[in-house]
Amino acid sequence: MNKDRMIHYLKHFVVTFTFRKSDGSDRTMVGTLKENLLPPKDTQSVRVQTTSETLIHVYDLENKGWRSFHINTLIPDSVSIKTDLVLE
Repeated sequence: MNKDRMIHYLKHFVVTFTFRKSDGSDRTMVGTLKENLLPPKDTQSVRVQTTSETLIHVYDLENKGWRSFHINTLIPDSVSIKTDLVLE
């Protein structure tokens, strides 16, 4: 999967996926970028956005915080999209 497609899914759905962390362990995350599921902008911590061809910032719904991962660490076939939360 490429970065643009993953960001598209995250902006429209709740996505469960697994990636390999820098320490070699696997991490499964339930994340999103859907506006209606993100914390209010005034309560979001200020983050310095880095520009990277592979880095994706995502809101972790289970841990209630912002996380990031590199798309090239995504475990193949681990992406599951929860479509019943889609709002038009």
